[in-house]
Amino acid sequence: MNKEKLEAIKNELEDEKALLEVKIDTLEKGEDFGSDVDSLEEETDESEAWENQSSASQELRQRLADIDLALEKIDKETYGKCEECGEDLGAEMIQINSTSRLCRPCKKLAREGEAI
Repeated sequence: MNKEKLEAIKNELEDEKALLEVKIDTLEKGEDFGSDVDSLEEETDESEAWENQSSASQELRQRLADIDLALEKIDKETYGKCEECGEDLGAEMIQINSTSRLCRPCKKLAREGEAI
């Protein structure tokens, strides 16, 4: 991968990271549900809203961790290599997901292993 393309990917990842950090902060501050629950229905609604916020925050944190790992790989000059077999991921795979960690064959094997 040429330096210009790698720099463009790095910039995109850093931009996405900054946005994710703001979203996570906003989600984790969340709504103040308070303690003045008037009914079981209100308590259930607040509990469901909290669970939704928690789940969304967890998903965003996972994406943030993936971005941090990709940025680390760029710095170590190992970006774009499959973590399993060491082969190049290929431009198409990186275009689909700039934080890809496995090449298509290794990803397929991993999925098949999960299905067992």
